[in-house]
Amino acid sequence: MMTKQKILLEPILPATQEEINELLLGLLKPQELASLDFVSLKIGQEEVSLPLQLYELLIQATKIMKHGKAVSLMPIDSELTIEEAASLLNVSKSFLVKLLEEEAIFYSNTGVKKRIHLSDLIAYKKQRDTKRRELMIELAQFSQEEELNGKNINS
Repeated sequence: MMTKQKILLEPILPATQEEINELLLGLLKPQELASLDFVSLKIGQEEVSLPLQLYELLIQATKIMKHGKAVSLMPIDSELTIEEAASLLNVSKSFLVKLLEEEAIFYSNTGVKKRIHLSDLIAYKKQRDTKRRELMIELAQFSQEEELNGKNINS
């Protein structure tokens, strides 16, 4: 029987600005990408072709690293422990367990341990972020209306 191996790469620490600039040298301009399925980059004297999706992933990672943040890569079908999932959401383990009990996030049991699919966690995070954004917009609009009402009363 083959054992299931979890693929979780160690975070890659941010590069220096010089290393980032060197990495970006030779990359195609965005307008050149429109009709291509592959992107060619020149690294030193060697030219390498990458699928467009991988190129876009590298650009996103580069932007994150440029701001001094570490980057980690994991397959979307990964199963996470409570600790890993809480860390990705930036919440406490007890808060995450409460979310699981409220069925806000789907999970499965492996023996006595709860496991959360990364795809389910990402879906929850997107939904949470969308709700937060909508509430912030609503709050900003309410604040502007209150400011206008206050000016009208004082005028």
